[in-house]
Amino acid sequence: MKFSWQDSEKEKFYQKAEKQLKNAGIDFVGVDRREFGVQGWNEQEETVQAVFVTLTTYSYRHFTSVQKGMLKKLGNWECLDTYRRGGPKPILMHSRLIFTELS
Repeated sequence: MKFSWQDSEKEKFYQKAEKQLKNAGIDFVGVDRREFGVQGWNEQEETVQAVFVTLTTYSYRHFTSVQKGMLKKLGNWECLDTYRRGGPKPILMHSRLIFTELS
């Protein structure tokens, strides 16, 4: 998809992520406007394969399976934390929304 590194272009994806969270009724996480990323940057054509919008961190202590199900239903949500079963969980959940041409 076409992408330019201008603030207006980033703002478009921030607003898209906020709208998606609001429409799904998710109010326990928000959009973190300090972090933004892309994957597959092609400088000649100014295109990217995917755009990553980071969500605000959320405490695992208050993270329920219902909330996880709400996030999974978005279809483009990804949790960045890894831990083994039975091992200690991270204190905060770090996640992001991934936007591609298809989403």
